[in-house]
Formats: sequence, structure tokens, C-alpha cells
Amino acid sequence: MTKLRFVLGDKDDRYLKRLSDYISFRYGDRIELYTFTEKQLLESFLTENKVNGVFVGKGFIEVKEHITPATCFAYLSEGIETESYENIVILVKYQSADALVKEMIALCSEQVAEVYQGKNTDGRGKIILFESPLGGVGTTLSAAACACYFVRHGKKALYLNLEQFGSVEGIFQGEGRFDLRNVIYDLKSRKVNLHLKLESIIREDDTGVCFIEPCSQPIDLQSFTEDEARHLLKILSGEDGYDAVILDRNSHLDGMSHVLREMADEIVLVTAENRIQNDKLQKFLHAIRLTEEKLQLEIWDKLQILYSRYEERSGFRTEKIPIPALGRLPEIEGITEKQMLERFAAEDIFRKLL
Repeated sequence: MTKLRFVLGDKDDRYLKRLSDYISFRYGDRIELYTFTEKQLLESFLTENKVNGVFVGKGFIEVKEHITPATCFAYLSEGIETESYENIVILVKYQSADALVKEMIALCSEQVAEVYQGKNTDGRGKIILFESPLGGVGTTLSAAACACYFVRHGKKALYLNLEQFGSVEGIFQGEGRFDLRNVIYDLKSRKVNLHLKLESIIREDDTGVCFIEPCSQPIDLQSFTEDEARHLLKILSGEDGYDAVILDRNSHLDGMSHVLREMADEIVLVTAENRIQNDKLQKFLHAIRLTEEKLQLEIWDKLQILYSRYEERSGFRTEKIPIPALGRLPEIEGITEKQMLERFAAEDIFRKLL
């Protein structure tokens, strides 16, 4: 596995100790770290060693003269500076450690030429698409709960919301300032090491689920092309990617939907058990049949039904649905989205997807 080689230089040894301990614990498999409290020792080290990034505090700015053009350099500002530094990237020194490290990685992604590999897993991960031709049936919560279920069973899972007006508010939270818009931009620019840049963009919720924050502006998602989607999913589910990539998107009959269904290993259609929803689902399945025949895609055998917001007392039972049922998630009232997520993640219906 290729590791990034970072150097930290600062006179505050306590700060260096706290930050280096965090990086070693959280990013030890991806970052090889060297720390210095003496400028002369750091300068001597840089003349004899190649590194990817040098990040220094007050009193160390002159070491920039000892780095190569291929090395990233940034000044760790304490927030109130009386001097300005031309052509030098400035990072805020006192912020959350995770946010700071992500900014360091993002900076290096612009200059690191070799392909960077993330955490190693055995073989290609699964891609599971959650979608629904209906509205308000809990597709997002179902997909998020599936990601949590995978994590609870020792898998590394990433949740990716591709809805036009997608949101993870109230479901997942994590440190970071980048979102899916940055991923799309980097896919188009082809100027960065995307494997590495994703390290700085992907966030991690306290449940252990990794996720990419949806685009802050929905219009940005419109520029996301089918080829870019293929490229991104190949990276995320590749040999050094995630055990499971959980996709969440509204059902459409467009090119992007065809690509996602083609690449998915499993497709979960989320629906509710009532006559109107059942009628809509039947029409959607008929359209899938026609699409599969017209475009020569293999979709049908991947489909499974997940009944959400199930009420035992409703009395209605769907019939003549020619695809298998994954299971049922109950209707729960009076709790938050996060609490509902925890309840759904405890359901064993997702075992079939492991």
C-alpha cells in the first residue's frame, strides 16, 4: 500500500504530540508522519528525504526553500496573523484534527502523481441500489439503515445519495467541508489523484458509515455524466475500496439510471402496501421489462422488494408481484430519523444483501 509521507514542524511540542497521535491512530495505514520542533533538524531532513507534504507553524516558514516542486507546502496559521505569505497555502491550525488532515490530503491530491491506494479489502465490493418509483416511502432511511447494518457486521460501507434534492440531514454527520460537487469537479478536471482526493471528501458518521455529502446546489448534479458515474463506482467498489457501496436515488428511466442498475449487484425497490402504490409499482416494473429488452441489460434478476412503513392493521396485501420480497420495515411514529435509523439497522432483513 502506498502511504503519504507528511512532515509537521512546530515549536509547540504538545500540539505536535496531540496531532501526531491522532494521525497515527486515525490515518496510520495511509500516512507516514515525521514531526520536528527544531527548524534546523527539519531542514536537514528535507535535504535528504522525499516527502509528499510539509505543514509548518510560526518560525518554520523558511523551510519552504528546502522542498521540491512536487512537495505540497502549507503554513499552519494560528488565526491572527500580522504577516501575509504570498503564494503559500494557509491552513487553520486550531480546528478539528480530522478536518485539518482532510485539507492536507486534499492539497496533496493535486500534486501526488502515483496512484494512491486506500484501505485494502479482499476483492471487489458490492454495489446495492435503493430506489423507488414512489414518493415518501422511506427509501433514504432504508438505504442508510442497510449501510449501518453492513458496518455492524464488520463490513466497510459507503452511503452515496444521488437524488437531485438529496440530503443526509438528521441521518449522518461527519467532519469535512467538501461534498459531491467537489467529486464531480475532480472527475471532470482529471488533474487530481482521485483515489487520494476522495480520502479528503468522504466523511464518517459515528455509526461507522462513510458517506459523501450531497451537492449543496442540486443543479451541480445535472452535470454528473454516466461515464463519470461508472468511473467513481469502480473506484469506490474496487479492490482497495468498500465492501459495500449503497446508492440512494429516485427511480427514473434515464441513462444514468440504466448505468446504476447495470453496475449494481442488487437493486432494492422500496414501496408501501396500498393499492395506489402497488399500481404505480406494477407500471414501473413493466417499464423495466421493456427497458431490459430494448437495451439488452440484465436488471430483472437483481430486483427485490422492500416494504416500508408496513402496518399490520392495513389489511391490504400486494399480489402478483413477480420479484422476491426482501422483507418489511414497520411504521414507527414519535421518534427522530436517527432513532429510526438505529431501529431499522437492527432488522435482520438486510442479511440477504451481505
